[in-house]
Amino acid sequence: GGFGGRGFPYNGYPSAGDFSQSVGYLSYVPDGATISEKVAHIADLLTSGRMSSDVLAQIVASFDAGASDEMKIMVAQQLIATSPEFHTTNLVNRDGSPREPTPIPPRTADPYQAIVVLLLRGGFDSFNVLAPHSTCSLYRSFRNNRELLVLQPDEMLSITNDDPDQPCETFSVNSAIPIMKEMYDNGHGLFMANIGHLAKPVTKGNWFTETKTHLFSHTTMERECQLVDAFQEDGWSTGVLGRMLDVHQRNGLSVVANGISGKGPIVEGNPSLGRTVDVIPARGINTLSRVSLDTNNDGLSAIEPMMEYLNQDTSMNSGLFANFWAQNLIDTINRTEYLSALYTSTSLQYPHLFTGSVGEKLGVVSKMIIKNEERSVNRDVFFLDMGGYDGHGLSKEILQGNLPVLNRGLTAFYREMTYQNMLDKITFVVMSEFGRTITPNTSYGSDHAWGGNAFVFGGQVKGGQILGPYPKSFDNTDETNIGRGRLIPSISWESMWYGIANWYGISKFEEMNVVLPNNGNFGCQLFTDKDMYTVGNNTISGCNDRAVNLKMSMFLKEPRYLTGLEQKRICKAAIAAVAKNANVTSRCIVVDQKIIVSYDYNRRLTTVNGTRFLQTTDPTYEVEGTVSMDYQEDSTNQTGSEYIENVEAFTADMSQELTGICTDGTSTCETSGNTLDLVAQVNLFEADVSDSPSFAPSFSSRPSALPSVIPSVAPSRTPSVSPSDVPSNIPSKSSQPSSEPTKEPSAEPSVSQVPSGSPTKSYQPSDHPSVSPSESQQPSDYPSLTPSISPSDKPSLSPSKSPSDFPSTSPSDVPSTTPSLAPSSEPSDHPSLNPSESPTISSMPTPDDPSAKPSAQPSSRPSRDCGPYVPERCGNGGFWSPYTCECLCVAPYCPNE
Repeated sequence: GGFGGRGFPYNGYPSAGDFSQSVGYLSYVPDGATISEKVAHIADLLTSGRMSSDVLAQIVASFDAGASDEMKIMVAQQLIATSPEFHTTNLVNRDGSPREPTPIPPRTADPYQAIVVLLLRGGFDSFNVLAPHSTCSLYRSFRNNRELLVLQPDEMLSITNDDPDQPCETFSVNSAIPIMKEMYDNGHGLFMANIGHLAKPVTKGNWFTETKTHLFSHTTMERECQLVDAFQEDGWSTGVLGRMLDVHQRNGLSVVANGISGKGPIVEGNPSLGRTVDVIPARGINTLSRVSLDTNNDGLSAIEPMMEYLNQDTSMNSGLFANFWAQNLIDTINRTEYLSALYTSTSLQYPHLFTGSVGEKLGVVSKMIIKNEERSVNRDVFFLDMGGYDGHGLSKEILQGNLPVLNRGLTAFYREMTYQNMLDKITFVVMSEFGRTITPNTSYGSDHAWGGNAFVFGGQVKGGQILGPYPKSFDNTDETNIGRGRLIPSISWESMWYGIANWYGISKFEEMNVVLPNNGNFGCQLFTDKDMYTVGNNTISGCNDRAVNLKMSMFLKEPRYLTGLEQKRICKAAIAAVAKNANVTSRCIVVDQKIIVSYDYNRRLTTVNGTRFLQTTDPTYEVEGTVSMDYQEDSTNQTGSEYIENVEAFTADMSQELTGICTDGTSTCETSGNTLDLVAQVNLFEADVSDSPSFAPSFSSRPSALPSVIPSVAPSRTPSVSPSDVPSNIPSKSSQPSSEPTKEPSAEPSVSQVPSGSPTKSYQPSDHPSVSPSESQQPSDYPSLTPSISPSDKPSLSPSKSPSDFPSTSPSDVPSTTPSLAPSSEPSDHPSLNPSESPTISSMPTPDDPSAKPSAQPSSRPSRDCGPYVPERCGNGGFWSPYTCECLCVAPYCPNE
C-alpha cells in the first residue's frame, strides 16, 4: 500500500499495489537479471552497502518460491527496514544466538504510587471554574470585570473555605463540573489558586524585566508548565515527572513513564538512564502487525523468523548502536504483546462511564493502575491531554461545552479508583498552560493571560482547601493585575510540585534540587506534603524560624540588571557563606534590584590636536538589590543572626565568593564555584533588620524569642502566657473585672454600673463632664475642658480660654487680654491698656473737659484742627467728622444731593 495513509481504512486494508490511500510509494525498479541481484541493489540503496552478502542470501532464501519478483522485492524492503544496518551506520557482526528480551526488573517493597496529569490545552478559563460565590463581596468586582463572561449565580455550586486569609468564606465551582465540588467536599480535592510559570516571585514593578520567557505563547507556556525548570540548568530539557522517575530509578525502584495517545516533555527523563516513554493509544495497546501482501490478513508470522535473525545477538566487535537498536526492537515487541494481553484481560467496574475523549484515555490509565503488580511497577506517571480551550471567541460557550466531557471522564476515574481501593495510591493534577483574561474581548471571548487555577485530587490529598492567595480584587488596581485581568501568578508551579514530590517519596535536599532545580528561588513560598496531604510530615529546611531582608550593593563592569542565573548564584554564595561561617541552614531570594550609573564630575579641560574638550573618567555601574533570607538556627545560640548582621565580615565573604578575589587582594582563595565574571566588587551585603517585614514571613509552631517589629492588626487566637509590656491596639473585652488596675488609661473605657473597688488616679482631665460630679474638698489642679453643667459659686483660679455663654455675676480679678464679644453695659473702672481695634465714632463732639486719665498710646486716627467754625448739627441726618472737617452721612440715610 505504499507509505503512510490518508485515513483509517474503514473497508479493510488496500490490496498490494493499491496506492490510492497512500501518501507515496516506491516506484523505483532495481537493476539486475536475478532476484538476488535486485535485492542486493535495493540493500545498497537502503544501507549503503553495510548489509553482508550472507545476510542478503538469507533474505532471498526466505522468499516464497511461488511469489512474483515484484512481491519478493516488497518483502525484501520490509525486512531490510527492520534491520540494524538500516537504522544505524554500524557494521553488524551477528553471533548466531537468538536475542532474549530484557527481563522486567522486579519491583521493590516500596508501595505503589502513581501521578496522573491532565493538561487542558489552549488556556483553561479556570476563574470561571473556581469563582467567588455571589454572596461574597468579591463577586461584585468579578462580575463588573467579567461582564458577559461572568459565572451567574444559577451556574454556581457553593463550596466553603476555612482559610481566613482568602477573600471569601464561600467560593463556587462551575455547575457544569460537579465532580470537583464532590471531591472537594469529600476531602479528596483541593484547588491551587492563581498558579503559573515564574522564574522568581515578581511584582507589577519588575515582572517584565525579571521574567525571561515568551509569556502568553501556547507553545512556550505548555513547555514551561511541563518542564518546571525556568533556566533549564540540567541541559537535557527534562520534565518534572521525568526527573522524579530519574531519582527513583537511581535508587533502584521500578519506574514507568506513560503517555496516553501521545506524550509531552513532562514525562521525559535523563536520556543517559535509557528509559523510554510507553505511548498507549486511547483504544488500547498497539502491537506490531503486518498486512499480508496476498491475502490482506495479518501476515506478520510470515516474516517474523527472518526479523529475529536480522536482530540476533552481536559479537563484541559489532557496533554499539546496532546492538541498541536490535535490543530495543525485541524488547518493544515483547512488552507490547505482554501489555496487550494484560489490558484485554482487565475488567473495569464502571466501563460504561468511561466515555468521551477524556473518559477513554482515563479508562486506559485505570487498567494500567489496577495491574501495577503484574506490571512489576513501583512508580507510574501518566500524561494525557484535552484540547479545545482556546476561546478567543464565545469563550464561555466553549467552556460550558467542554466541561461536561471533562466531568464524565473525572467522574468515571474517581468512581473506579474508589471501588478498586486505589484512590490512596494516586495523585491527579488538572492544569493548563495559562489562564485567560478576566475582561472579555470584542468577540465575546477572552485572550491569553498568565495565572490560573489548578485542581489536585487523590485519596490522601488534604482536600477541602484552597492553597495560594486567591485575588482580592479583579480590578486593574489589584497588585496581581497587569492589565485586562492578566494576573501575575501568586504561586509558582514549584510550589505545587514540591508537596507532590514529597508525597511521591522525594524529600532529600539533593534529590529535590534534581526534581525542582529552581525551588530555591522561591524561598519558603512552597507547599510541602504536610500542607497538601493528610499523611505528610515534611518541612522546608531553612524555614519556620527567622527571616531578614538584606541590602546588597555591588559594582558591575557594564550597566545591566543581574540575570536570573546570576541572582541564583548570589543566593547560593550567601547560603554557602552562612552555612560555612555560622553552621546555619538558609534560603535566599533576590526580590528586587536597580541600576545606578555614576559619573566623576571632577572634569578637566584637555586639548588634543588643537581641539579643546572636557575630559571625564569612565562611569561606574552599581546594582542595588534587596535580598530576602530565611534561616534556621539552634534556639540555644544566635550564631546565624550574629554572622548575618556582621556587615564587614558578611560583605567581605560575599565579595570573595562572587568575585573570586580574596580579601587580601590575591585571586587564589577557595570559593564555592559561584563566581560572577562581570562583578568587579561587592561593596555592601548587610542585614537590613529594621526597614520592613519579610517578603515571605515564616510560620513557626514555636513563639519567637524576639517581639515582632510590626504588631498584629488582629487579636491572637491563643492568649499569651505572660502579659505584654506594650498595651494592645485592640483591647480585649472581659466579662470579669481585672484583679489589678492597668498602669495606662484605656483607649476605650468601659461604662461600669458599679463603682470600682480600687479607682485609678487619672493623670489627665476627662474630655466629658461627669454625670455625677464628685464633691471634692479641694479644687482640681487642672481646669475642665468643657464647662460644668452646674456653674460654680466660686471664681475660677485659671480663667477660661474661651468666653462663657453665661456672663459672670462678679467681675473678674484678672482682666482679659482680648476684647469682649459683647460690650459691657457699664463702663469699666480701669482704662484699657491697648487701643481698641474697632474704635467707636461719636456723633457728638467730645466735651471741653479733658480726659481724667490721658491715653498711654497715640490715637490711630488723630483729629484735625477744623478752625473756629464747627456746626452744631448737620442736615439730613448727617454728622460732623473731626478727621475730615466736614459733614458725613451713613448709608442709606444720605441725601440725593
